[in-house]
Amino acid sequence: MPIILPPDLPVARSLSAEGRSVLFAPRGDAVRIGLLNLMPDKTRTEAQFARRLGDAATPVELVLARFPSYRARHAAAHVERFYADIDRALDDGLDALIVTGAPVELMEFEQVDYWRAFVALLGRAETRVPHRLFVCWAAQAALFARHAIPKVERATKAFGVFDLHIVTPGSSLLHGLGPSYKVPVSRHTQTRAADLERAPLRLLSGCPFTGPGVVESEDGAEVYSFNHFEYDRMALADEYDRDRRAGLPTAAPLHYFRDDDPNGPPDDRWSGKAQLFFDNWLARVVATARGRRTALCAPARISTPATTFGLTNPPQNAAIANADLGD
Repeated sequence: MPIILPPDLPVARSLSAEGRSVLFAPRGDAVRIGLLNLMPDKTRTEAQFARRLGDAATPVELVLARFPSYRARHAAAHVERFYADIDRALDDGLDALIVTGAPVELMEFEQVDYWRAFVALLGRAETRVPHRLFVCWAAQAALFARHAIPKVERATKAFGVFDLHIVTPGSSLLHGLGPSYKVPVSRHTQTRAADLERAPLRLLSGCPFTGPGVVESEDGAEVYSFNHFEYDRMALADEYDRDRRAGLPTAAPLHYFRDDDPNGPPDDRWSGKAQLFFDNWLARVVATARGRRTALCAPARISTPATTFGLTNPPQNAAIANADLGD
């Protein structure tokens, strides 16, 4: 299906060269998804999410967004031209919102320049946007702001492609991914599974080494993904090269390069399951969007059938489900 992007967005050319259908004019059957892009490499992150969303079974209009009170230090001119203020995007209407990771994970949350804007966004989005997906740092930040769940610094960076085990079966979000799936991980910090138990949340997947993987709210409206389903094949390799050039003591990403040789090519072993994750999430978004639009067009108020996210089966791996998934 086509991905609808802001007119003349540079990544549209590369996506078109890959054979993807790219449009610049809105269409009535598309769902509108805001992307609050906090990553330093704006264009790469745009392309990563556009690929996943553009490969889904429904047309998606991707609305690039920024905090109005914060000026990007990276690609400022690009952001100024192609990004809408997040408040304006909310006012114009979004069916879903994605908030990316950010290179601030070793800072205290309150020290981040846009922390107040982030907290204010959570409040506005809860009543205006039916589905919210928070990635990596944004997942940790949202859980801290909503439920006072802390992040903890790891002894070593979790870096590579890891097997995540589904610990709570039954959620439509991970349908078809289990009993385990591979996903890229790149974090110096993590959330502890034991801390999640204090809040009305469901832990869906985790790894003994990297910690919780995907968490959702009880109603399924908010999804917290601590890892990077969106990453392209070269993302971890480029991060590794960047850190080495900066003189950082970063080990090669685990389970990523062929035969674990950093001089060899990386193996993309996660894209199929990653696409399925986005397909499942978008199915939720589409179902809600259709219900909302039907209600708006109906002559009288109607009830939208509720989507059931009940988890009726016991965990497939009780040891993982009951353990603290941290180190």
